[in-house]
This record gives sequence, C-alpha cells and structure tokens, in this order.
Amino acid sequence: MENQALMEELVSLQKKQLTGTRILIALAGVILAAITVITLVYAPKLKETLIKVETMTKDVDVLMKDVDELVVTNTDSVTQAVEKINELVSENSDSLSETIKNVNQLVTDNSDSLTEALDNINELVSANTDSVTEALDNINKVDFDQLNAAIKNLSDVIEPLANFFNKLPF
Repeated sequence: MENQALMEELVSLQKKQLTGTRILIALAGVILAAITVITLVYAPKLKETLIKVETMTKDVDVLMKDVDELVVTNTDSVTQAVEKINELVSENSDSLSETIKNVNQLVTDNSDSLTEALDNINELVSANTDSVTEALDNINKVDFDQLNAAIKNLSDVIEPLANFFNKLPF
C-alpha cells in the first residue's frame, strides 16, 4: 500500500513537471514572437537611418577634403602674392605709387579666386544640407516612446517567467 501511495505521488509530481514544462515552452514561444515582431518593426527604420548617416558622413568627408584643397590652393596664392609684393617693393623702392598700383592689381587678381573658393564652399554646404536634414528627420521619426513601451512589456513578460523558473524543483 505504501508503494502505491508513493507511486501516485510520483505520478502527480511528474504531471506537475509536465505542465510546468508546457507553460515554459509556451512562454518561450511568446517571447520569441515578441522579439521577432519588435525586430521586424524597427530594424528597417534603423537600417535606413544608419545608411543615411553613413551617406551624410561620406558627404562631410568629401566636403572637408574640398575645403582642405581650397585652403592649400589659397595659401599658395597668398604666399605667391606676398613674394611678388616683396619682389616689387625691392625692385621699386623709389617708386612708391607704382608699388601701390602693383599691390592693388595683385589683390584684384586674387580676389576672384578667393570669391570662387567661397562660392564652392557655399555650394558644397547647400548641396549637403538636404541630406543632413533628411537624415535628422528620419532619426526624429523613430518612436522611442513606443520602443521603450515594447521593451517594458517584454520585461513584464520575462520577469514572471524568471520567478517561475526559480520556484521549480529542478
């Protein structure tokens, strides 16, 4: 008789373990489905935003290289102008008015290249403003409140599951 009672208790415990295992498998399926849905909803938006940020970064790199070239080009022009002025001053020290005319001519000749350089910089900035604005708009479109709520909901589902596992006898 005692063996009969032990066997019944053992069968009862195994049924409880089987039920617990089934609940555990069902909860794991729900969690997997929630993670899949969250990934499917937010992954494309995040990928699109990252692509635009990468494009924007490349545009900024090109812009910086162009600015560096302009600075180097204009630095060389200014250096040449200063050398020319020094040469003119030494050659024409007796004729101050002639030297002033030559200096004015050099400034006039180089003002076009400086204006052109500034125009190129303005064009580069204007060309990339739309890309930067569009990328920032896409970042602003991400609904972080909804994302945070989904994460909280997932946490709310996982916490009871963790408590359940801690109470299981195995």
